[in-house]
Amino acid sequence: MRTAAHSDDLRSRVVAEILAGASRRQAAERFKVSAASAVRWAQLHSQTGGVMVWTAPYGIECARKRLLRSQTREPSVNQISRIGMDTSKHIFQLHGVDAAEQPVLRRRLRRKEMVAFFAKLPPTVIGMEACGASHYWARELGQIGHTVKLIAPQHVKPYIKRNKNDGRDAEGLCEAMSRPTMQFVPVKTEEQQAALMLAGMRERLVARRTQLSNAIRGYAAEFGVTAAKGLDKIEPLLAEIAADEALPELARELFAIDSQGRAGRAPLRGLVWEP
Repeated sequence: MRTAAHSDDLRSRVVAEILAGASRRQAAERFKVSAASAVRWAQLHSQTGGVMVWTAPYGIECARKRLLRSQTREPSVNQISRIGMDTSKHIFQLHGVDAAEQPVLRRRLRRKEMVAFFAKLPPTVIGMEACGASHYWARELGQIGHTVKLIAPQHVKPYIKRNKNDGRDAEGLCEAMSRPTMQFVPVKTEEQQAALMLAGMRERLVARRTQLSNAIRGYAAEFGVTAAKGLDKIEPLLAEIAADEALPELARELFAIDSQGRAGRAPLRGLVWEP
């Protein structure tokens, strides 16, 4: 019959044999104990502060190490041939490939990290959708030596895989910019964007003038006052309404506000909700 001291000594020798590199089955056969006891003692040793842990088979361990290296290792800057970048207000998703079209960069950057990250890279080609702030980032990245190509969103869509997300958008951009027949949008200077801003504001003001003129005609018709077509007929219509004392005073005041709105100086205080 084994004593407690003898059992402790046997357990220690079995665990030591396993720590030395033997398998649990080999240690059990050598010391004439059951394999279940060897497994239980090894697990108990590990749970009570020992250093022994489960050892994966060679193939599994190697695959796990390769996966960890691929996830933690920074890509070599010399491997990147082009980068597709999906942009937003605060988050930027990058997808870079090498000369063999193999992905070597998948990274998510915040806005404040953008310039510092690309400043460390050698000059490369970067593709972005021609959307909000894309021309600004094209100028910023161009100043640090990169070549930026802007692509219209409708030309990128065929290259985006299903289950759309930021990563697949960046990958689709990277693929689209590599097409030899792809059409790119020229990067605009600040002066060119200011001219486009002027044209856009003029278009909105013209649309607002037309909308307001139509509203004046519609409201006047409700009181039996009509006018011929044409913007030049609005001022005489408003003068006629102002002189017509048969109309309610409130209606004449509102028509006067519409008249000032056409001139761009409508007093809106009291007519809209203010914080």
